[in-house]
Amino acid sequence: MSITKLIYNRAVIRRIRWGYFLIIFLTSTLAGSSAYAQGADSQFFPETGHYVTGEFLKVFNKASEPLLVYGFPITDAFSHPGDNRHYQYFEKALFLFDPDNPPGFQVKPLPLGKMLYPIEPAPTFTPISTGCQVFPDSGFTYSVCYAFLDFFQDHGGVSQFGYPISNFETREGMIVQYFQRARFEWHPELPSGNRVVISNLGYEYYKKNGENPELLLPNLGDNLPQSILALRVHTFPVYAVVPRI
Repeated sequence: MSITKLIYNRAVIRRIRWGYFLIIFLTSTLAGSSAYAQGADSQFFPETGHYVTGEFLKVFNKASEPLLVYGFPITDAFSHPGDNRHYQYFEKALFLFDPDNPPGFQVKPLPLGKMLYPIEPAPTFTPISTGCQVFPDSGFTYSVCYAFLDFFQDHGGVSQFGYPISNFETREGMIVQYFQRARFEWHPELPSGNRVVISNLGYEYYKKNGENPELLLPNLGDNLPQSILALRVHTFPVYAVVPRI
C-alpha cells in the first residue's frame, strides 16, 4: 500500500471517529433536553419549543390527559397591544387569561368548536341508539353516541368539551362531531381504542385569526438544542462531519 493511500485511509478513520463522537455528543445533549424542563409553575415542551406557566399551566394540568385534549403549546403566552388579557395557543385549544375575573377563574379555554363551526352545510345524520347520552335540561338537542361517547365520558365530558353543537357530520372525508370547545374526528384506519381524535382547532384558529407568525418560533431560552426536534444520524466514510484535522 502506498504512503499516500495509507495517510488517506488514516485520515478517513479519524474523521469517522470524530463523526461518531459528534453523534454521541449530540444524541446525549438532545436526550437531556427532550425531558420536560419545569419549575413549580413552569413547564417547557421541547416538541414545539414553548413554555406553559402560571395559571395557564394550572388549567392545562387539570385535564386528565392534557396532551391528548389540548395538544402541545404552539406559542408562549402573549397579549395584543391595548389588551390587558393574555392568550396562549395549543394545537387543539386557545386559552384566555383575563385578570378582571376572580382568582381561579381567570383562565379558560375558548369555545373554538363554536367559533369555527362551518357555515357551509354538510351531510349529517342522527345516531339511533339507546346508548347515546342526551342533555335534556341544557337546551342542546344533540346527543353523543358510540365511540365518541366513550371518548367524551373518559376525558372530562361536558366540563372539558362543552355540549355537542352538531350531529354526526361528514366533512373533509371524515365523520366528525362539533362540541362547544372541540371537534371529534373518527379515524377507522387507526388502532382500536385510538380512533377518536380531537381536531387541531388551535392551529386552525391561529391561521384564521391572522396571528403573528413569529409567535410560533420556539423559545430557545438558555438551551440551544431545544429547537432541534429530532436527530437523524447519517455516516459518511469519505466526507468529514467535522472540519478537516
